[in-house]
Amino acid sequence: MCNRVTLLVAAAMATIGPACAELGSDVPSDAQLLIQRVQEGGSSGSGIFDIAPPPPGTVLRRVERVPRDQFGVVGPFPLSFRDLRALLFPGATLADRDKVLEGLTFFTTPHTAAEGLGPINNQAFCLGCHENTAEGVRSG
Repeated sequence: MCNRVTLLVAAAMATIGPACAELGSDVPSDAQLLIQRVQEGGSSGSGIFDIAPPPPGTVLRRVERVPRDQFGVVGPFPLSFRDLRALLFPGATLADRDKVLEGLTFFTTPHTAAEGLGPINNQAFCLGCHENTAEGVRSG
């Protein structure tokens, strides 16, 4: 009798399981993926979000990268301009570096409740709680 009940439960789970697995799992169905693929084709069918090709005569060059052993190796907080060499592409413009530095400086500077720190401020730095960008990006 016990084996019969176990078999019945297993069969029910195998039948219902795949349909229920998508509920709340943030795993899109095949139909959702097909719709997304069509949307990413863009209105002209040229590719994702209709990214324009470079103008004629544009010479494309390989992106320079930060060496692996140097990437992310920075000095003490708050971060400064010299720390950017370990975080950004070497070919980044001065304007881009200034914009990144503005955000990084704020993010790595100690703050107080008087400055508007959040209601549950466990850390003096924004970086103390906001460790990566995944929390700010909603999937699906």
